[in-house]
Amino acid sequence: MTWVKRALPVMAVSLLLALLATSCGGNDGGGGGDSSAKPQYGGTLNLYANNDPNSFDEGYSAPWWTWPCHLTEDEMLNGDWTQGYAGGYGTKDWTWTLDGIYNWSSKAGSLCESWDFVAPNHMVLKVRQGVHFWVDSTNEASTLVNGRELTAEDIAYSYNRLCTTPESYIYYAHPYFTKNLTIKATDKYTVDFVVPDDVDSIYQFAQIGVDWNGVIAKEVIDKYGDMKDWRHNHGTGAFILKDFVSGSTLSFAKNPNYWDKNPIGPGKGDQLPYVDNVKVIIITDSSTYLSAIRTGKLDASSGFALGIDDTKTVTSIRKDIQVLEIPGSSAPGHIHMRTDKADSPWSKKQVRQALTKAVDYETIVNDLYEGKAVYPSWDISPLPDLKANYLELKDASTTVQDIYKYDPVKAKQMLADAGYPDGFSATIYTQNNEVFTTTGGIHVTTRTCSSPVSPVLVLSAPWFLPRVPAVATT
Repeated sequence: MTWVKRALPVMAVSLLLALLATSCGGNDGGGGGDSSAKPQYGGTLNLYANNDPNSFDEGYSAPWWTWPCHLTEDEMLNGDWTQGYAGGYGTKDWTWTLDGIYNWSSKAGSLCESWDFVAPNHMVLKVRQGVHFWVDSTNEASTLVNGRELTAEDIAYSYNRLCTTPESYIYYAHPYFTKNLTIKATDKYTVDFVVPDDVDSIYQFAQIGVDWNGVIAKEVIDKYGDMKDWRHNHGTGAFILKDFVSGSTLSFAKNPNYWDKNPIGPGKGDQLPYVDNVKVIIITDSSTYLSAIRTGKLDASSGFALGIDDTKTVTSIRKDIQVLEIPGSSAPGHIHMRTDKADSPWSKKQVRQALTKAVDYETIVNDLYEGKAVYPSWDISPLPDLKANYLELKDASTTVQDIYKYDPVKAKQMLADAGYPDGFSATIYTQNNEVFTTTGGIHVTTRTCSSPVSPVLVLSAPWFLPRVPAVATT
C-alpha cells in the first residue's frame, strides 16, 4: 500500500484516504458548503489497505510503509486543512497528492503551534502547550508514558533518533542532510532546528524536516529498543491502535483527549476526531476490493485504481456516493528513453517530436478517457498545488502547440528527415496492467465526517499522456 506524507491534520492515514466527506460539506468540494450540515460524532470509519504495514516504527521503515503511525502520532507541522478541500469548505488551493511539493505557505501548526525563520536554513519552533500522549491501559508503552505532556525534548529526541538510525528512511535517503543538521530543545517548549546552508537541504527542511516524521517518547525506546511490535505503538495522535491481525485488520479507537479542533465549516471549533473508531481491512485482491466498495463495506479507500467502467458501476449501485473530480497528480504512464547515445534514434529531437505528432491526443481524451483528461502541457500537472507553474497548452507558443497536433503524414516525414524513412524498431518495457482511464478512490475524513459516514467517490482526471512530450521539444 502506498501512503503519502501526513499532509493534513487528523487525516485517516493518507491524502488518498483523506478528508472529503459530503455528509457535512458541499457537493462540489469547494468553499461554501451547507452551513446547516453540522458534523455529528460517533460511528466507525472502514478503510482499506492492500497489505500489512512494514513496521510500526518509522525508525525502521519509510513513513509511507508505517502508515498506522499517521493515525497514532503527530508531527511538528502539517498541511493547512483550511487551504484544501476540507469537506467542501476549504479554499481548494492544495491537494497534497503530488509528493515533492512542500510550500511553507501551505503549512499549519501541529505539535508546534508557531515557527520563525532566523535564516532560510534555521528555524525556531514553539511547541504547543498542553498536548499529552494518549492513554490506553491495555497498551504497555502507553502505560509507561502515562499520558505525560509532550515537550520540546520529545521532538528533538524523535528526530535525532531517525537521523542516527541506519534503517530509517531519512537516514539512508538523505545522508548529507541528516548527518549535518542540528535539532535541540532550548527550553521546555522551544525547538531550535538548523540544517546545512545549501539549496537541497533547505528544500528538504520543508519536506522531511517538519512534517514527515512522528513524535514518540524516549522512555518507550529505552525499555523496548524499538516499536516494531504494534503493542509498543504510542503517540499524541487522534487514534489509539487497539489491535492488529496480520493479513486481516487493524483496529483503532478515538483518542478522547486529542488536542486538535476543527478549523473550518459549521463544525468549526469542534473537538476532533468525530469518529469513534477506525477499522482498516487488508484486501489483496482487486475484485474483492471492488465488491467491498459496491456493497458498502468500505467508507474510504486507496490503492487499487478504478477504471471508468468500474466507476460507473459503483456509482450506479451506491447512490449514497457523491462524486468530486480533481486533477490527477501525474500521467498514468511515462515513456522513458535514452537520449545520451548519439547512435540512438531517441537522441534526435526530430524523432521525439515525430512521435508526439503521431499520437492522436484528441481521440484519447474524448474516447478512451471520455473527456475526463487534459492535454499534456509544459511538464507540470494541472493540480491546484502547481497553479503558479502550470502552463496550459493553449497558452504555449504556436510552435509548441503544433507539435501536439495529430498529423501522421508529417510525423513520417519528420522521421525520414531524421534519417529513418522506414521507421525503426524499439523495445518498450511496461507492466501488464489494465489501462485505468479514470482513477477513483472512496474518500472521507476523520475531520469533518458525520455519523453515519457518507462516502465520496473522488475521480482523479488523468494528466494523461505517455510522457513523450517531456522530451519532444528539448
